[in-house]
Amino acid sequence: MRFVITLNYLGRTSVQYNVRTFGTRENGNVDEVLFETRITFVAVDKEGNKTPIKTPSG
Repeated sequence: MRFVITLNYLGRTSVQYNVRTFGTRENGNVDEVLFETRITFVAVDKEGNKTPIKTPSG
């Protein structure tokens, strides 16, 4: 299996990635998309409220 992850969106409090999983079926030798999804992460504080994403620069 091979995963390809690309940044779809970077906001103030959330980030979204597209994830594609490639592989070869039992009878084939062609690398094809087996699964694709979109994942969103939201930064929250200790109380569960949205908070700005912290970047390495600050």
